[in-house]
This record gives sequence, C-alpha cells and structure tokens, in this order.
Amino acid sequence: MKKLSVFALVGCLAFITACSEKDVKYYQDNPTEAKAKIEECEENFVKAMSSGKSDEELQKLENDKECKAAKQALKAIKKAEREAEKAAAEKANKAVLDKAEGNFAKEYGQLDWKAFQKVYKDHRCRGHWSLSGFASHELSSEDAECEVMKKHYKTLIDQAKAELAKQPFDELIKRDKEFCLLDKGLDSPCSVWRESFQLSAENTFKDTDYATLFKMKDKYCESEFKYNVCTPFSRVFEKKEQQVIDKYAKDDELFKAEYDKCYQQSLKIKPESFSSGGQILIQNDPICSAVHEAAVYERKLNKLQYFRNPLE
Repeated sequence: MKKLSVFALVGCLAFITACSEKDVKYYQDNPTEAKAKIEECEENFVKAMSSGKSDEELQKLENDKECKAAKQALKAIKKAEREAEKAAAEKANKAVLDKAEGNFAKEYGQLDWKAFQKVYKDHRCRGHWSLSGFASHELSSEDAECEVMKKHYKTLIDQAKAELAKQPFDELIKRDKEFCLLDKGLDSPCSVWRESFQLSAENTFKDTDYATLFKMKDKYCESEFKYNVCTPFSRVFEKKEQQVIDKYAKDDELFKAEYDKCYQQSLKIKPESFSSGGQILIQNDPICSAVHEAAVYERKLNKLQYFRNPLE
C-alpha cells in the first residue's frame, strides 16, 4: 500500500496540472479549456438548481475556484484582444492621418482663414461623419482627409476670432461691411466676425466698473445696430452686476443703509405714466438697481419691490 501511495505521489508531481487546481494563468494559456470549463460550470449549476440542491450547495458551485479562474482568464483574454485591436487601429490610423496631413499642406497650407472657409463651406467633408470616435475603428482615406480638414478649419476659425477680438468692441462692431456685404450665412466671414463679439466685449470691458457699464446699456441694447451687440455686452455687464448684488445680499448693514437711501430717493421722484418713482429710480441709478435686485430676488423681500415700502 505504501508503494502505491508513493507511486501516486510521483504521478501527481509528474503531472501536476492533473492533480492540482488550474489557476487563472493556466486558463489564459489555454483559452479553449477556459471556455469548456465555463460551459461545464454553467451546466453543473443549472442541473443543481433544477434538481433542488440547497443554497449552500449552489453557493459552493458558484465559488468553485477553477470556475472562477476560467472566467477571470477569459475576461483577461478578451481585454487583451481589445487592447491589441485598439493598438493596431491606432497605428494604422496614424499612418493614414499623416498622409492626409501631407496632402492638406500641399493643397491648402497657403490659404488664409477666409479663403479656406470658402473652400470648406462647399467641401464634402463639411457634413462628413465617421466612426473615428471608436477606439478600434480604422479610418479610411476619406475619413482621414475629413478629420484633418475639420481640425484645421476649427484651428483657423478659432485663431481668426481671437485675432478679431483683440480690437476694441466699438471698433469691431462697425466692420459689418467688410465681413457681411456678400454673405451673412453660417460658415461665412460674417458669422466669424459676429462670434468674435463676446471675447472682444470681455477684453474691452474687463476693467470697466459696474456703474460705468450700467450707464452704457442704452448705447448697446437700445440703439439700432444691424447685428446683436447687446447680448455680448450684457453678458459682461450681468457678471459684474451680480458681484454688486451679492455684496448687498450678504452684508445686512450695508443693505439696510443703501436701501434706506434709495427709498428716500424714490419718494422724491415724480411718477410718470405707469411708472412709480421706484421704477424710474432703478432704471437710472446703478446702486439702487443692484439694491433692488438684492432685496427682491436674493432676499425674497417682495414687499420692497420698487421701493414701495420702508424697511421696518
């Protein structure tokens, strides 16, 4: 009997994979066996459930080390395959994109933004859609050409808007004839010019205080400009206005003092048509306008709307 035991031990050492549990590495090296093992595990579990095995026995099947190892191995194999596909696609895409970049430089590299915009507007790539966002997708030569065209178009237009926005707001908004005489549509010099308004307004008025901007509202928002210059100006104004409103919303003593001043001023203003003294005041006084916004919209004191009542 002892001799038999020794031979059995030697046999196990010689064929260790047959006598020990197979781990994740083993199944990664043997994917066919991993798939077979998973099928076997699933089949055993279904049989156990249909035969009314206890929860404890079912749990034991679920926790089987070799079943888990096979599943982990197959998951790792699939991940490695996806990564290999992605790497291959990236390598292929880089080659085709590099070629497209070279072609672009030869054909369009000397064009300024206006000339290239005119070309791009009627180019098939303007409405082209591809699967380039998917990691393992390999670009066709057409996809690559359009990817390069779109990239350069965005770069040139962004640079053009940034350059235009360096000009003072008042100067920029008067250049409509230069940019919009022949074409006012999308993807035109006119649209680029209009889109530069916001950045120009931010650059021009970044150091202008709230009270000064308040007095400039009529100039940009009630005058008859051909194009919308009110919106870019208003965005800058409203940001600075909110900073002042927040000050009155958070500081109780300051709010009380300024509200009382504005209330007294409103009593001295003669109402006009359907406008009360308070309504006229907030249209013309930047501080009282901000105090009113803080009272009604931040502090929710509706009874103080248009300075109708004193603070009690």
